[in-house]
Amino acid sequence: MKSNLLIRASAGSGKTRQLSLRYLELIARGVPIPRILASTFTKKATGEILNRILLTAAQACRDDALRSELAQNADREISPEEMQGIMRQLVTGLNLIRACSLDSFFQKIASCFPYEIGLKLGWKILDEVDDAHLHWDAIQETLYQNRKNTQTLIRQLFKGENKTALADDISSQIKNLLSLKREADENAWKALMDPTIWVPGEKNPFGWFLNEAEIVEILDFLENEVEKINENPNGKVQIRNALNKIIPKIRVNDWIGLANETLIQHAFQARSGGPLLFSGRELKIEELRSPLIRIACHSAAVYFRLMQEQVLAVYELMDGYSAYYDQSKLDANGLSFDDVTRYTAEFIEKLDGNLQPIFWRMNSSIDHLLLDEFQDTSLNQWRIFLPFGKYCTEGNGRTFFCVGDIKQAIYRWRNGRSEIFDAIENTFPNIEQESSNTSWRSAPEILRCVNRLFYDAAKNPADPKPEPFACGIEGVPFRSLLDSTAQAAWDTWQFEAHKASPKSKNYPGYWELRTMCEKDRNDPVSEDGDDDQSTSAGDAQLKWVADQIAEIHRNAGNCHRIGVLFRRNTKMPQLARFLREKGIPVSEEGNNPLTTSTAVRLLLSLLCLM
Repeated sequence: MKSNLLIRASAGSGKTRQLSLRYLELIARGVPIPRILASTFTKKATGEILNRILLTAAQACRDDALRSELAQNADREISPEEMQGIMRQLVTGLNLIRACSLDSFFQKIASCFPYEIGLKLGWKILDEVDDAHLHWDAIQETLYQNRKNTQTLIRQLFKGENKTALADDISSQIKNLLSLKREADENAWKALMDPTIWVPGEKNPFGWFLNEAEIVEILDFLENEVEKINENPNGKVQIRNALNKIIPKIRVNDWIGLANETLIQHAFQARSGGPLLFSGRELKIEELRSPLIRIACHSAAVYFRLMQEQVLAVYELMDGYSAYYDQSKLDANGLSFDDVTRYTAEFIEKLDGNLQPIFWRMNSSIDHLLLDEFQDTSLNQWRIFLPFGKYCTEGNGRTFFCVGDIKQAIYRWRNGRSEIFDAIENTFPNIEQESSNTSWRSAPEILRCVNRLFYDAAKNPADPKPEPFACGIEGVPFRSLLDSTAQAAWDTWQFEAHKASPKSKNYPGYWELRTMCEKDRNDPVSEDGDDDQSTSAGDAQLKWVADQIAEIHRNAGNCHRIGVLFRRNTKMPQLARFLREKGIPVSEEGNNPLTTSTAVRLLLSLLCLM
């Protein structure tokens, strides 16, 4: 058995099986049950792990091949009688098995140290209704305390955009910003005010402002250039059209709108001496270069100042909100799951790596750590597991086992950071790595689709050679179209080809990629041609998706189940309605509130008027 092992396991490659085998191997080597912690992200996955441990142990009692595999990894012979003894030990010691979700493990620590963490005896996890009440009370109190600046705060919170469902939007924004407020200190929120953060040699954007006379001078120059082109438009119609878009915005001081113009963005990128691109080529009218760059830098300065004001306004709002919200929960002697994680992380950091107080109060040390789905770990969760990981990897007789796949990181909305999984090998000593890319679940044809999309993309050379498929822009390689973050991900992308297992190599499979054409995407008119029955662009896309599903449903003989995945639940009712109109039965599996129904929203509006 490898003492410290990190496995990068793709979907369907048997992660749970490997973890359950690891657990049984430790038991076979004589490790006491309470000294092993097996943890994963959700309660459901925890139940699967526990079931798999017991099922594998039962199978090994009769399956010689499985028992031989266990014996080989445990470095000892295991007879059928010994395996039955292990099974008996697990069943009789079921209450001692530490197989739990991350949240459950953190709650156990917090329950052992309520006073040290700052809680009262008998604290509880708040239910959603009570938490929602405290959340709204905190919002109302925060806005009341800042009632003179409420309108400004809300405008900055939404970047000046108008919002119809204002209350829901405020609530959603504040929930999304709360974790950011807690992770970043005050200095981070005020970093835009510090001129030292800008790239060395780069001029502070707050020094890019033009005075009124300079703006008028540039405006007059651009208008004169348009008149010259009108007199002799030969080959300059496109640049004239671009100038006609930006001149009105300069005239009315719409600097944010100006910053969104492509020509202005290219001019800003050319400020350090690079070429000023226009329509994929360098701009040939040299006299336009300087005024365009100057006005682009001015619009950027306005944008940065607006961003600074917005960030500071949001910090003010979140500072007041979080203080009131946290105190309200402490007064109610209740916490959310995220609160438990945060308070536990702060407490463990104060221990400075000394875990003995935790082991003493939990009645047993944790000498063997088994972690599943670790790609979804948040920073606070990592702060808790870091000393446990060091303890298990640095001691003789202790072990560490971690399995995950950054391609399956789906809990970003809960602050999951897949980068943490990549950092494990550099954090803990003596970590060995393995890859597991053999799928026991998917058909070979499906795996060929995955390999074609991801493996070929990773092999796409990031060099100056332009590819013919590079987004239709001649002479521009695909990588150059990405921002710096995406380029970093491109350069570090690791993908190993997936292959089918002996069990799944004969599974039937089929795949097809379909893309909605631009004409259908932009056509707002309903299928019956009635202009009054127009739909939004989003509805047009959903109708197109419904047509594709209906076609597949008919071709499959109306007997197969079709799964449809959404990024969010909000669009599910609309697609379901379109499918029902086509006579296709639909089951909505997401948790959609009643307020997503148009009829319910109209009724709520009526009640508000009453």
